Amino acid sequence: MKVPGERPRPNSLQQRISYANEFAAELALGPGVDVYVDGMDDSFNAAFAAWPTCYYVVGADRRLQYIGECPAESDQVSYNIAELFKFLQST
Repeated sequence: MKVPGERPRPNSLQQRISYANEFAAELALGPGVDVYVDGMDDSFNAAFAAWPTCYYVVGADRRLQYIGECPAESDQVSYNIAELFKFLQST
C-alpha cells in the first residue's frame, strides 16, 4: 500500500531536495518554515535515528526546538502530526 507523499529512495541530492520541496507544497508549509534534507550519506539520520521513532524541528540557531516521538510502548510507526503543526503554529 502506498502512503500519501511516499517516494522511492532518491538517487541524488537534487532528487532528495525535489522530494522535500514537493512535501512542503503538499503540506502547504508557509514561507516561514524552512525544510532541510539529509545528505546522501544520511548522516543526520545516523546521528539522531529519526525514523521511525521521531522527528525534529531545528531552529534557526541550529538547536533542537521540538522532538516528536511515537510512544515507546506503541507498535505503531506513526505519530499524531497535528502535534507538530500545533507547535509550528505557536512559534
